[in-house]
Amino acid sequence: MTRVLLFICCLLFSIKMNATNAFTYMHSDFSNKESISVGKVFKDNIQLFPFFDSKQIIGFAISGTLTKKSVDYYARILLCDRKGNEHLVLELYEEINHKDVLLLSDYCEETMVLDNIQPTSIKIMLRGAELSIDHITCLTPINGYLLKEGDYQKEWKSRRKDQVGQIVEKINSYNYKNKKLWGADVTEISMLPWSKRNKLLGIAEDSINGRGFEYYARGIFEFERIHNNARSNTLNRPSQSWWGAESFDWRKRHGKNWMTSVKNQYPGQGCWAFATVGVTEAIVRLYYNLGLPLLDLSEQEVISCSGCGTNAAGGIAADAFQWIADNGISEEDAFPFANADVPCNKNPEYQQLWSFDDAIEVPIGQNKEDSIKKYLIQKGPLVSGYPGSPGHSMALVGFKTIQIGDTIQINNTNNTAYILQDNDNNYIGKTYWIFKDSYGPNTTNEHAGYAYIYFADLNNMITPYYAKTPVYSNTMTDQNIVCEDADGDGYYFWGIGQKPANCPSWIPNTPDGDDSNIDLGQMDPLGNITNLYPSGKTIKASETYNINMSLSERIGIVNNGVLTITSTINMSEGGKIRVCEGGILIIDGGTLQYADITMIPGSTLIMRNNGRISLPPGISFDIPKGVIVNIESGGIN
Repeated sequence: MTRVLLFICCLLFSIKMNATNAFTYMHSDFSNKESISVGKVFKDNIQLFPFFDSKQIIGFAISGTLTKKSVDYYARILLCDRKGNEHLVLELYEEINHKDVLLLSDYCEETMVLDNIQPTSIKIMLRGAELSIDHITCLTPINGYLLKEGDYQKEWKSRRKDQVGQIVEKINSYNYKNKKLWGADVTEISMLPWSKRNKLLGIAEDSINGRGFEYYARGIFEFERIHNNARSNTLNRPSQSWWGAESFDWRKRHGKNWMTSVKNQYPGQGCWAFATVGVTEAIVRLYYNLGLPLLDLSEQEVISCSGCGTNAAGGIAADAFQWIADNGISEEDAFPFANADVPCNKNPEYQQLWSFDDAIEVPIGQNKEDSIKKYLIQKGPLVSGYPGSPGHSMALVGFKTIQIGDTIQINNTNNTAYILQDNDNNYIGKTYWIFKDSYGPNTTNEHAGYAYIYFADLNNMITPYYAKTPVYSNTMTDQNIVCEDADGDGYYFWGIGQKPANCPSWIPNTPDGDDSNIDLGQMDPLGNITNLYPSGKTIKASETYNINMSLSERIGIVNNGVLTITSTINMSEGGKIRVCEGGILIIDGGTLQYADITMIPGSTLIMRNNGRISLPPGISFDIPKGVIVNIESGGIN
């Protein structure tokens, strides 16, 4: 049983329903019901071969009893056919069924209607549970009657949607009752057949982690549960070793989203390529501090040319990341995504390449969580994911500490939600991680294609890799790195890495922690940002001060910003004006008293209509080289 269930992903259950039970087979006048006695109790994984002929069947079910032995139990049954396909008969775990003993009567999930398959065997996977099977039931067509393909697809999808809908209700009810962090919905992935979901999500067949991930739609998904009866100070409180930022997200840094759009790998297993390309795109944008909103690199080139895996069977993300560092990667138009294993044949008309110095595994010190946070803050998004057979790779873009007062939305349809309270939840102070996934911007996912995941055991997170800079390009150099003070607070941002040589020598060596907020200054290596006082204001467009007033705030006039003063402004203690490159200060008939002004090369000062600047004692007004000064009338004293 090597790769029969590569993930714990799917499907449907039945717990005592009425005559219209969605979890029973579709019987009709065109089918015979045949029963095969089993009469055995199973406690471990096993494969059965109860079929002794090559009859085609159009439905399959089991009858018996499931006995739960542990809250972490799961039970899964697969029906295998002659073509090598696997069809989910049953999947149960605590979120779906919490009963200690469950009677199963003609129970089936995907096998409620089958496309004229020839069954060969049954795979049973159990953990923390016993399964007693009394008999199995097969529906065979009468007189050679076969379902038409269109009829089969229509009926399967209709019944499947009913099943998934009932599972979603059970999961959401369990999560709300037990104060879990996530909500389920009928998602595109949950509506896929087992054989496709299995490959797409890549969770190991014998894993108890990730149960329900195919239904994940909102909140924070949990790999390995924390139980409500396991409360302790250790669980409820954050680790004392981390003294850094409580949250960090590369989608919300310096007023920009540094991640490119969420893409879709379906139906292939190219997550390993999508994760590495997604991180590379973000690293390139961050390194040059240019935004580059149209940057779109080729996943197909990695799949077809790297030798690190295939689209059909998956690959090794760490190797692919190293391949990009060593060989460079082209833009999407040079080798468009084919969602197939095609020969390496990119368009030679496209010559632009992007690479970086090296792909390096994040060194894990005494605390894995702290190490990952530190490198995520300092090095940019990381290549990570969750392990399995083969597992699933994603781009790690951020983290957040779960706090008292956070609202957890379980169900959007009936607005089921709760607020985390102190000593009322096991997750307070814990960290969840923000991943960019590659299943497309799913409309049923409130995070628009991103997954928020809490790992009770960080061994269930793949140790991340980071891109060692510099970034290399055959069309750009380090001279293209933008070094700017976009909020006017006197601190500069230049992307990731050390201050580049093209930045002025006189600017601080420590970068701005948030170049979109004038009230936030330098950031330390752990993401802590210094608050600046007094509060400030950034001027990005044209503004006029035409009322006499006192001003005690810091003002930053940035590129394209224009401040015109036509009244008397009295700068009180702490009040300052900083005119950045591309910014303009105009004193038009007004007076700026007790002025503390800093002009930056590339800025402009205009005085007209007898405008005046009065400096306080001990303050000089320096005009550096590169400042444009135009005094039509007025003066500075």
